[in-house]
Amino acid sequence: MAKEDLYRKTRTAPEKQEACGKMGATETNASRGSQCSRLEAELEHLKKLSRLGSELRVVWEPGSHETFAGQVKNSLIHVYEVDEKKAVETLRHEFLDYCVSQAIEPYKKITNRLISMVNEEAYRMKEDVVEGLIRLLRVSHDEVRRSH
Repeated sequence: MAKEDLYRKTRTAPEKQEACGKMGATETNASRGSQCSRLEAELEHLKKLSRLGSELRVVWEPGSHETFAGQVKNSLIHVYEVDEKKAVETLRHEFLDYCVSQAIEPYKKITNRLISMVNEEAYRMKEDVVEGLIRLLRVSHDEVRRSH
């Protein structure tokens, strides 16, 4: 699945901090754990309310991406925001984007299949035209040789 949503940041990235489960120099286990728990609890709340995305998990990696606030890779939501409130907003954005993307996946599949079929037909038609032109050139060339 091409399910990679990238929620762009509109600001410069803060200095890099460690991912969830590892602590920065000024953090404690309790502060990092509570922030991670907040995102995990929010994700579970979103799944429960929507009855969607049961396969999703979240990992908080504050400051580890300079361009994006978050993204979904496979079934893992990566949140890069440093600020907890912004991290929760990013989690919600990524969750909703993932769910919408799931809903349109059947249309993407059929559209891609249709494009593939049209491409195959167009290729066959082009090959028929090329073969016809080769026959035309061959006949034309033979007529020119006979007239000399």
